[in-house]
Amino acid sequence: DGTFPDYTRVIPSGHDRVMTIDAGVLADAVAGVTSHLSEKNKAVAIGMDSEAGWLTAYASSPDGRAGTEIPGASFGQWSASREGCTETRFGIGFNAGYLRTLLGILPGAVEFWFGDAGSPTRMQSQGVPGFLAVLMPMRVDGADKSPAELAEMNRTPVERFAADAPALVSAIARIERQFAEGDKGMRPALRDARTGKLKELARLATAA
Repeated sequence: DGTFPDYTRVIPSGHDRVMTIDAGVLADAVAGVTSHLSEKNKAVAIGMDSEAGWLTAYASSPDGRAGTEIPGASFGQWSASREGCTETRFGIGFNAGYLRTLLGILPGAVEFWFGDAGSPTRMQSQGVPGFLAVLMPMRVDGADKSPAELAEMNRTPVERFAADAPALVSAIARIERQFAEGDKGMRPALRDARTGKLKELARLATAA
């Protein structure tokens, strides 16, 4: 008995960013990037860019970090939100357990309606007509990491050495030619530049 709370007051309205993704695909990605976290710290950062069309999931802790690009996301028309320009890149954090629970009861394609990173998110699916979920955000670092940033993060030390060492060796050779052919007054600066490049190359080699 009693008066039921006015739940409509906590349902956000006016959100202008919509993203659609298969619930199972997103749930698997969230589980994958948070598998190294403790139960007390299962926060996940979701990043997206409506113009570039990418969606990512990222999670970090003192024990490590993990991130992945999530395929299959689609975006509605995002409205202009800053000085007349359309803000296409957006990031937000969630409690991973709460997010996965909701994804488990919203089958198929799920729509996410976002405001800003501090506003509750609306979730709904045509698979459950009439059901609306409201998910509160969390403050999470790295909430707008792009696929390129995650790819760089996920590179092994050997991969970093293989990719970056040739450019460093070329730069060292170029500095040595300038040292031999250039003005003697430039030699101290060129010597310092060569030393810096050699140290960077040594760091890459040591890590690999």
